[in-house]
Amino acid sequence: MADTVAGSKPLDLTLIRDPLVHYPELYMEVYVAGDVYEQEAFADWMVQAACTFAETPQEADLVVFTGGADVSPELYNMVPHRTTANDFRRDEEDFDLFKLCIDEGIPMLGVCRGAQFGAVMHGAKLYQDVDGHYQDHNMWDTRTKALIHPVSSVHHQMIMADETSGMEVLGYSRISRRRDITDNIVETSMIDDVEAVWFKDTGFFGVQGHPEYRGYPYYSQWVFKQLDKLFNHNPDYELRNNLRRMTEKAMEKRSYDLDKVLKDVRLPF
Repeated sequence: MADTVAGSKPLDLTLIRDPLVHYPELYMEVYVAGDVYEQEAFADWMVQAACTFAETPQEADLVVFTGGADVSPELYNMVPHRTTANDFRRDEEDFDLFKLCIDEGIPMLGVCRGAQFGAVMHGAKLYQDVDGHYQDHNMWDTRTKALIHPVSSVHHQMIMADETSGMEVLGYSRISRRRDITDNIVETSMIDDVEAVWFKDTGFFGVQGHPEYRGYPYYSQWVFKQLDKLFNHNPDYELRNNLRRMTEKAMEKRSYDLDKVLKDVRLPF
């Protein structure tokens, strides 16, 4: 297309539109652990991937642990930071739901607090306060090296990388400059900030950002694609009684033991 500015030669302009974002069709029954506002937000998001809602976790192909109050530091043997605001009742509810999913082999997605809670349930720890993450930013996919932008970010706590917990980091950023472990223990070195994690033994996928927020189509697409790969196209999962579940063989082979993870933890509820 040509346009003209007074006193100048014609300008050749090309209009380029962003390609349409296509979401995979997951065809999952999804149970969302949260209040009615969380359920509505995830309904608006997940319907785009041909998902429907389950009334109970036992009827679900996927259980979602949503955002909310901070995870109680007692669960990972830390003294609370001055900024930490936790909810023991929420911890207890998520704990019971997590244990059910482990016992039944139900796939799990954790978002923000939900991802942090899942990491703690595998023996990982959290930074109790970090800077730079209350704003949109980039994320890198560790497997494909692809850049995802923008990623939503409204969390002040963050998962610590920990391979010994069985964690595989699927996404990372490089934003934080200050990370408080406690009020008196602070890190300021440059590290990769954990944005997305996968725990193969339990079928737990967690993301620090909020894919259900509007305005993040490429991040939402990335999360949907991970769910599709991890649960719909993974030989460790099958349809049993028309429900997506970890295979009995995979459950027998896993080394995860919740009691062992929590053996030194005094549950606060």
